[in-house]
Amino acid sequence: MGEAKHVVERFYGYFAAGDLDKAAGCFDPNALATDPSVGTMTVEQYRSMGADLKTGLPDSRMVVDRMFEVGPNVVVEGRFVGTHTGPLSTPLGDKIPATNNSVDLPFCAVFKCRDGRIVDTRAYYDQVAMMNQLGFINLPQRVGGPPPPEAYWS
Repeated sequence: MGEAKHVVERFYGYFAAGDLDKAAGCFDPNALATDPSVGTMTVEQYRSMGADLKTGLPDSRMVVDRMFEVGPNVVVEGRFVGTHTGPLSTPLGDKIPATNNSVDLPFCAVFKCRDGRIVDTRAYYDQVAMMNQLGFINLPQRVGGPPPPEAYWS
């Protein structure tokens, strides 16, 4: 296992444990993080977003389905899972009361690492699917749904 993969795994582990200071410590101080809900952020802004997620979904964590490392780059295909048991802050600053709904949201994240730290990360996920799972919007369910990830990797 390479150094880049190891730092991403540490970051996910610290986030799952709720240790956001150690999670932020996996990043270079000048790193940038890009998320579809808010755009590009500094490490401190990214840590703040993580704190908001842990307040709204205290048991939240990233489940890694696949992780690929190529040199300093790591690509993760996984799922963000958790239960909405606390107030959840929106990017506009509104607080959404707990719904007690579970989230199991597929995502892809791309990391670039240097000298044992993350210098850039970009996450991709379906924001509408997250709002639907939390119960903020009501979309019809797809019949049959997508095939499981292992169907693509036999």
